[in-house]
Amino acid sequence: MTPAKRLRKFEDDHFGDTPRVQGKIQRGHGSQFQNLSDKEKAEYAALENLVAAQDAHQQAVSHANAALQRLHEAAERAGVDPDDLDDEPEEAKEPEPQPEPPVDEGK
Repeated sequence: MTPAKRLRKFEDDHFGDTPRVQGKIQRGHGSQFQNLSDKEKAEYAALENLVAAQDAHQQAVSHANAALQRLHEAAERAGVDPDDLDDEPEEAKEPEPQPEPPVDEGK
């Protein structure tokens, strides 16, 4: 079951057909959300975070795939076999430590 479906199942189990605004359960004073126990609120928040994390992951994968496609198209236009490209990025190097500036002792 996808994270979004898990969240919707939780909502259906705990809130039934409660009205939604822009697809979201209302949380204000007097809402059914306020009737949840602290444990249920924490579970709901965890499910919301899971949905957001999956969305972010899917977006990142989509961007990575698009970038790889652009890389391969550019390589072909440049007459380079895309399979000969090193697709692995180089490791980010740590910046060299900078010397401490001299301390002005007010002299």
